[in-house]
Amino acid sequence: MADIFEGDNNDVSSFIAQDLDLFGVAERTMDLWKLQDSTSHHTAVDIVISKGLSRDMYSKIRTNIKNAIGKKEFSADNFKFTDKKLKEWGLSNEKITAIRKIFQLETVDSNALCRIKECGLQVVKQFKVIFGENDDTFMNEDYNVRFNLGILFSKNKLMTPQESTKVSRNWSGHRSIISYFLHRLKPTSTYKILEEQELSKEDFYEVY
Repeated sequence: MADIFEGDNNDVSSFIAQDLDLFGVAERTMDLWKLQDSTSHHTAVDIVISKGLSRDMYSKIRTNIKNAIGKKEFSADNFKFTDKKLKEWGLSNEKITAIRKIFQLETVDSNALCRIKECGLQVVKQFKVIFGENDDTFMNEDYNVRFNLGILFSKNKLMTPQESTKVSRNWSGHRSIISYFLHRLKPTSTYKILEEQELSKEDFYEVY
């Protein structure tokens, strides 16, 4: 039996975790939220861009990039922006360095990303989840995952990475698909899970 989230005496999180069939919901709705296959370079760069950002901030940056190159996937050939321009759009020096190094790689996988210190563990975890390299990796630092968990567990706040890791023990063996699902789910639609309502394509973020 999976470990249950252990809160204090006034914490009902363990009961909520047992009632939430997040794996079942995620599995049934996968066609609605799972991203279409993209190149590994594009996916890695997109993950770096989104790292630590709210969905609104990430959307603004992606819109600027899309306006410049269209809906093409990121590549060394079209990602020709200067550091100055990327900083104007909101990217940090660390993210810019990580992106430059990713485009220098012939092959991108989680092992290669581990060797780029500017990527960090969060990027590696998310890459593993999206490319299915591991069935039990949990994106505990992802903003949207933590935001949705905060709503589902009635925390009324953004969960910390440590809190989200502890909660994830309830879904041992299925943590990749659950965190991927929560990463794509709009926070405004979490009530549908709590009220056992059917989800639709509109309940998940659009693809930029």
